[in-house]
Amino acid sequence: MTALKQWWSGLSGRERRLVTIMLLLVGGLVLWLGVWRPVEAGIASGWARYGAAVDANASVRARLRLIRRASGTGVVAPIGQSVAQTASEAGLTLDRSAAQGAGQMAVTIASARASAALAWLAGLEARGIIVETISMTPGATPGTVAVQAVLREVK
Repeated sequence: MTALKQWWSGLSGRERRLVTIMLLLVGGLVLWLGVWRPVEAGIASGWARYGAAVDANASVRARLRLIRRASGTGVVAPIGQSVAQTASEAGLTLDRSAAQGAGQMAVTIASARASAALAWLAGLEARGIIVETISMTPGATPGTVAVQAVLREVK
């Protein structure tokens, strides 16, 4: 330690300022590489795992509903009721739904996770409601989509 003090006292004022600035820059670099970037990577990884867990949850819930329906009474509800009920069960909000003749309707979902929306549509197909046309665009928040679809009952 005394050797360091002697070295420091042997430096001129200008050299001391340069060494101080260098130490501050090195310290900042160590903080950035050693603290900030690992924390930021951990947060991003956590959000990715959260999204995967939400997708897995939606998939399991959709499969559970299919199993429950398979063991149900076999009563078929009108298309509007079936679509609204299954969307609600899947955690989706229908922003617009309109009948377009017998056994056909148009729906709009402003924001939903893509996997949850696709699992919901697959569940509708299992109930005999097929997708006539569909448009999926990126949603307002990352990881979501906006869905516009025309659904039709198959008899």
